[in-house]
Amino acid sequence: MQRLTQTQRQTLKFSPLQIQMLNLLGLNTLELEQRIKDELEENPVLEEGVETPEQAEENSDGLDDFQPEGNDLPTDDFRDWDEFADDDIPEYKTRSDNFAADEDFYTSPIVQLNTWREELKEQVGTLELTERQRLIADFIVDSLDDDAF
Repeated sequence: MQRLTQTQRQTLKFSPLQIQMLNLLGLNTLELEQRIKDELEENPVLEEGVETPEQAEENSDGLDDFQPEGNDLPTDDFRDWDEFADDDIPEYKTRSDNFAADEDFYTSPIVQLNTWREELKEQVGTLELTERQRLIADFIVDSLDDDAF
């Protein structure tokens, strides 16, 4: 007898490039410099770039050159922080009911239930009956008591 089974398994696969990057990230500074020298020797297409002072200025973002003077200390920007600290009032505090949106009370939907008589009449309505047979069936269903006698 054959039996069908279903299993779920999660695996992690690294691409060769990811493995190479992980190996480089694990190296300290001396090992990284040695690895770069080895790669330069092995691959004739690679060349060691020498950065000129002009290129260094283009590559820098200018943050190292910033020297604050006098009252231009970065802490002066936030001198009046207490003034702005309570500026952001949550939206739910400004509403008239003062409740957050996720605190709305659950109201169950109103459900309309059909009685067993209505269910029977719907079932009779699906049959292919003449008008006279349909009237007789409705009369019989309406003549039944609550115990279906």
